[in-house]
Amino acid sequence: MTVIAKPSAKLYHIQIGLAAIVLIAILIITGGFLGNTMIILIGIIIFLALIATVVSTITIKVRTVEIGEYAVTVKTGLLNTRTIMIPYERMTNVNIKRGIFDRLMGMGTLEIDTAGTAQTEVIMPYMLNKDLEHIMSELSTKAKGKVVK
Repeated sequence: MTVIAKPSAKLYHIQIGLAAIVLIAILIITGGFLGNTMIILIGIIIFLALIATVVSTITIKVRTVEIGEYAVTVKTGLLNTRTIMIPYERMTNVNIKRGIFDRLMGMGTLEIDTAGTAQTEVIMPYMLNKDLEHIMSELSTKAKGKVVK
């Protein structure tokens, strides 16, 4: 059975929106010093927030985690693609990290550590909790059949 999961852009969009709101609030508060350029700056901030939202949606949606029979396959990238296949025997840790905003939004970050590397091999942010739980369940099932030597 193959399980495929993709990240969600929901939290990233909220972060972009909040950053834009904070910048606009700062401009409004200091508006007396900026004069007529305030409207232009607010427009630029909104435009950049929209561009960041579109780019983040495309970037996040081209990431997948596939739980296969013998390995986990992680695919990333749109123009420059990267595929990582990690056999279950090489996995040392599978972690789920959830910060306060992640918990509020119902998502987290999947991290997979492998033997022989000093850094985390796979980091997949913005994964929905239901997908994370499903991935952990599948990996747990796959690990139960293995004998550690």
